[in-house]
Amino acid sequence: KRKDENINSQEQKNIKKDSEYVVLEEEIIKILREKNQPIQAREISQITGRTREHVSRTLKNMADKGIVKREKKGKIFLYSLKSDS
Repeated sequence: KRKDENINSQEQKNIKKDSEYVVLEEEIIKILREKNQPIQAREISQITGRTREHVSRTLKNMADKGIVKREKKGKIFLYSLKSDS
């Protein structure tokens, strides 16, 4: 029984984590639509109140999924919505 409780607890943590990413992805999409120009993760972080690392990781995942475009300019990355998103 104890093992089942641990699995359920871990599943609940994973579901919560997944839903937090979905919420952040939706916030990022809204921000990128409103800005309508490439912006840095730092600016999105300031708007959302999330850490830059959290935002950057989410943006990279979104780029890997084809939701956002990720352009490197010198040492920074700029993010924008892909035209079909």
